[in-house]
Amino acid sequence: MLRWLAEADLILAADGAADLCLRLGFQPHLTVGDLDSLKANPKNLKEIEVIDDQNFTDCDKLLTALSKHQEANITLIGLEGDRPDHFLSSLLSVARVNIRLQIGFSKGYGTLLVSGQSTAFTTHGTTSMLPLEACTGACLLGTKWPLSDADLSLEGSVSISNRGLGPCQASLRTGAAFLFVESSEMPNWEFFHFD
Repeated sequence: MLRWLAEADLILAADGAADLCLRLGFQPHLTVGDLDSLKANPKNLKEIEVIDDQNFTDCDKLLTALSKHQEANITLIGLEGDRPDHFLSSLLSVARVNIRLQIGFSKGYGTLLVSGQSTAFTTHGTTSMLPLEACTGACLLGTKWPLSDADLSLEGSVSISNRGLGPCQASLRTGAAFLFVESSEMPNWEFFHFD
């Protein structure tokens, strides 16, 4: 996480994530959320956008703030956390917005693909494409076990622990899927190349 923060041009923090940024010696440019998890004195933060609406998660609020910035390469970090419900909720938040971004994990990169989207990347590592809802026309090319115009669903087929063979492409005709690629190359702000 430290290397991501050190190389970032702009740091936005969702609620208590600002505490972690400050502990690591980085001042977020903007902190958003209902601030129910924030332990730091708000006076020690550069800019705060308090949004008390409990119909939206702090990740939703962060993504809304991000949509106002025309950054070329957006990477979310810290989603792994220690709460699987928060992690899954954050993935669903990303699936609902029209922002192309990547998610930095401790062991690789993830992104969400929704209807009509595609991405290219290069890897020789483990690659998984997991549906969040029924998907049609799923393609995962450049892998040991390629998918071509496949149907993926929660009740049926998924693509787990595939292996990249170099340049790869992933796309969906309809649906939403989480794409994870194992990598030790950190940080890489342009791991995924979006169309």
